[in-house]
Order: sequence, then C-alpha cells, then structure tokens
Amino acid sequence: MKKILFQIFLSIILIIFCLFLYNKLNPSNKNLKKKIDDQNVLIQKNLINETIISPSYSSQDRYGNIYKIQSASGNFNDDQLMSLSDVKSKIILTNKDQITIFSDLADYNNENFDTIFNGHVKIIYGDHVIFSDTINFKYTENLIEIYDNVLYKNLDRELIADLIIINLINKTIKINMYNKNSKVLVKN
Repeated sequence: MKKILFQIFLSIILIIFCLFLYNKLNPSNKNLKKKIDDQNVLIQKNLINETIISPSYSSQDRYGNIYKIQSASGNFNDDQLMSLSDVKSKIILTNKDQITIFSDLADYNNENFDTIFNGHVKIIYGDHVIFSDTINFKYTENLIEIYDNVLYKNLDRELIADLIIINLINKTIKINMYNKNSKVLVKN
C-alpha cells in the first residue's frame, strides 16, 4: 500500500513539473504575452491627444489619506501626464477633514499622482478659503504649495501672501513672502 501511495505521489510531482516546464518553455505563451504588451503600447499611443470625457482618479497614500480628482475632460500629453479641464479634487484626511480644490485646468501625473492646478484656483478647508492662480499638490511629499496671487480668507480675516505651504502629515501651514523684507498683508 505504501508503495502505491509513493508511486502516486511521484506521478503527481512529475506531472506538475512537466506542466511547469511546458508553460515556461512554450514559445506560444511568450508570443501571446508580447502581443498583449504590444497592444497595450498601441492603446497608450492612441490615447495621446484623444479627449476623454469625465475622467476621474482615486488613490490612497500610506497614511490613509484619500485623493480623488475628476474633471469635465482630459487629454493625455504622454504616458504619464494628463491635462484636465474644469477640475474638482478632494483630499480626505485620515481624521475625515476634507480639502476641496477647484480649478480651470490641471496637469495630473497618473504615475505618482502629483497635480498642478492652474487658472482660478480655489481651495476650501473647513472655514478657510484660499484663492490663487496655481496650486502644486505634491502627493509623493504630502504637501500642497499655493502660489501666484494668493488670497486667504476665513470668517474674520484676509491674508495676502506669495506662498502658502500645507503639510498634510503634521497639518501645519506656512505663510510666506518671496522677498524677506516684505510682510504678509493681514486685513480684519
């Protein structure tokens, strides 16, 4: 009985080994994979300069923050960069706070999720509203850089500055001027 079980066991191992070798050495599998890869490259090339209606993307970073971006339309400039128009983006922080960004245009990197928002940019975070011409959301660094004609408003104050940097990890905000001799303008 032991001899029969041993022979069955060896037969199963031999069959598995033969299947493995067949799949590994069979040229038709390699050709199929190459065809699929070639088709993917062709699809990507065909998407460049084609308009995509209502594209939307979502991702989550290693800290649990969720990033969502959607727009009315978009065009791939290359394999990684997509130009978007009429853009709305949400960053949902781990504590459930939300940062919402609106802009006329954005350049979205679909590989690292970094996004540059341009044109009538508005950012809303609780009672805080910031207007600017440009926002650079550095997903890989968890930073938001707001610059070019920056106006910050909350319930009782207005600030005019050159640069605002929001750190999404430690939730700090830095408000700066490019010229060290200039001061941030505060209105009550």
